[in-house]
Amino acid sequence: MSLSDADVWHAIADGYTATAMHLLQPFSRAALDGVPLGPDSRVLDVACGPGTLTELVAPHVAHVLAVDFAPAMVRACRDRLASQTQVEVREGDGQNLGLQPTFDAAFSMFGLMFFPDRAAGLRSMRGAVRPGGHVVVSSWVPVDRSPAMTHGLAMLKAAFPFLPDAPVTSAFASVDEVRAELEASGLRDVSAREVRVPVQRTAEEAWRDMAIGAAPVHRLRQSLSPEAWAEGEARAVAWLAAHHPTDPLDYVAIIGQGRV
Repeated sequence: MSLSDADVWHAIADGYTATAMHLLQPFSRAALDGVPLGPDSRVLDVACGPGTLTELVAPHVAHVLAVDFAPAMVRACRDRLASQTQVEVREGDGQNLGLQPTFDAAFSMFGLMFFPDRAAGLRSMRGAVRPGGHVVVSSWVPVDRSPAMTHGLAMLKAAFPFLPDAPVTSAFASVDEVRAELEASGLRDVSAREVRVPVQRTAEEAWRDMAIGAAPVHRLRQSLSPEAWAEGEARAVAWLAAHHPTDPLDYVAIIGQGRV
């Protein structure tokens, strides 16, 4: 399964919208804090999903164009932000936006990291931003450096022991790598930093968010019989009863940015 497949995100659009936005909002706020925007600004949100960043920035700028390649995500974003007249939501390929350089900033929050060709995605975003404007991207660190993701993977392995281990390293998952790719795209004044967000969930919320909001888990469920899924769910609930912490667990991401 590839997370660069639009069908994957189309299938989980409702669950992702219901479970992921409270997690992603703090990272979007952190990304926005690093960019000077005002009431006349035009913003591009690439791989917008249900519109987490768009919703935050729209009341403070003149226009937001939100783009996603999954039709169900486009509908979710349109439905949620229908009252925001300064928001335009469009289906499109982030690797080939074909936009003129009329935007003051372009963001891709946890989207560019899944592109088959990140360099093309960065070129496309850069080409949509006026000289002096900003390009901002984010990605997750490897699972073993994110306490919340480590916990989630352990829960899944307890539920479905046949699952493979997560890779120790992954692409676009270090500050140095993010910085290097932004510089290679031609951006100036490039910086990258780690951002940690503590999230507290009950055991029930931890399983629900994974079961209905995680694309790989949705695809796994489709591949199993109802009985096999139910057995795995029971194992997950039992594991959580013994291992779920009462304290928050940190999600860790990298936010990188540069100027055109």
